[in-house]
Amino acid sequence: MKKALVLGSTGGIGNAVCALLVNQGHIVVLLDRGEISNIPQTLASENPDWVFNCIGVLGDNKSSFNEVFDPNVAVNWAIIKYYLGHLAANVRIVMVGSTSYESGRKNYILYSASKAALHNMWQGACENFEGTNIFLGLIHPGSVDTPMIAHLPKKANILSPQDVAISMVDLAKSMKSHQSLVHIDQKK
Repeated sequence: MKKALVLGSTGGIGNAVCALLVNQGHIVVLLDRGEISNIPQTLASENPDWVFNCIGVLGDNKSSFNEVFDPNVAVNWAIIKYYLGHLAANVRIVMVGSTSYESGRKNYILYSASKAALHNMWQGACENFEGTNIFLGLIHPGSVDTPMIAHLPKKANILSPQDVAISMVDLAKSMKSHQSLVHIDQKK
């Protein structure tokens, strides 16, 4: 049984991760979007085995920089920064990126840019964690059927939040490299 901290647990992917972890008998600690300023304190007090960051926002070309980058990049940075100061920790961290990190999207410029920034931040952080027991995984899913994309036209092979949750938990269980990357763009 592992203790898992799940950020963004109230909907979509985060809710599916929580349900899967509880079903598997793990201890789940929840941290909602409104509590993200407490990330360092929560990591210190809970000392989780696994950290799953499921907080994210799509935003569009009318969104402000901070509306998109704070949830998609800054929250992940807060987790990474904490562990850069606690290199003796033993933890598996799994973050949610997007296949859109590879190229910009017409009406979602900041979203694509934030996921590219997350990808590059993950790469750099992995190098810093070499030789430690801190393992960092990044999942790049394609379109996921969550409220975040409810207003967009439905695509073929859309992933369910459960598809992504299974990949995230499987990654946390199996990480043997400090740099673990998973692309999922079709249902399992």
